[in-house]
Amino acid sequence: MAIVLALGWPALAFRDQHGMLQLALSAGALGMAVSVLALGGAWALRRPPRTRTTVIRNMAWTGAVVAAAAPFILVNLMNAHAAGLAGAAPLAMAPLALILGLPMSLFAGTVFAWVALVKPPPPERAEA
Repeated sequence: MAIVLALGWPALAFRDQHGMLQLALSAGALGMAVSVLALGGAWALRRPPRTRTTVIRNMAWTGAVVAAAAPFILVNLMNAHAAGLAGAAPLAMAPLALILGLPMSLFAGTVFAWVALVKPPPPERAEA
């Protein structure tokens, strides 16, 4: 449920723009996958995240990496289909990708952390 809520919200924002919706969902899924792998690695090293802040910070950093890498990947994919794109295009698109990607990853990380890391209620004590 947490992943659905964290990744599904762009569907509301980009309801009429199918290209942007597909791009936002793909980037969000990639960012979420990298974040979950990083959290799993921390868990394997016996350093599990103990607070929501740790999870949100992890998701924001991995989202920043994905957002910064997205223009370079996108331009390389476009070069495969249409020759002649300028070599400086990824550098020109990187700030825009960060401006769009960071708030999206922060929001997704916050939603994921609040839904996934719900503290269980304390056990009830039986009165003697």
